[in-house]
Amino acid sequence: MVIASVLVSFLGIFISGVFQFAVWTKLDYPELGIGTALRYGLKLMQGRFGQYILLELSFIGWFILGILALFIGLLWVIPYNQVAVASFYRTACEEQGTFLEA
Repeated sequence: MVIASVLVSFLGIFISGVFQFAVWTKLDYPELGIGTALRYGLKLMQGRFGQYILLELSFIGWFILGILALFIGLLWVIPYNQVAVASFYRTACEEQGTFLEA
């Protein structure tokens, strides 16, 4: 049961990362369709899933501290997490090349 919950958690993190990357791709290239943006988000995530998981797991302590600070700390933790993931997206885009080159 524990192994299944860990696998489902990793799958959820992967899917949320793909959708997050697809949204940012759609914002970068508004002329793209949703399906194309999702495929590019998946392409960006390929080969980087382990790094993405480690990035997300590195924020667990910060989220716990934010919760212990009566949820007020989350006002700083959530934007910090989003900026870190956005930087990860930018790095992945630079390594992958622009969408038009992909």
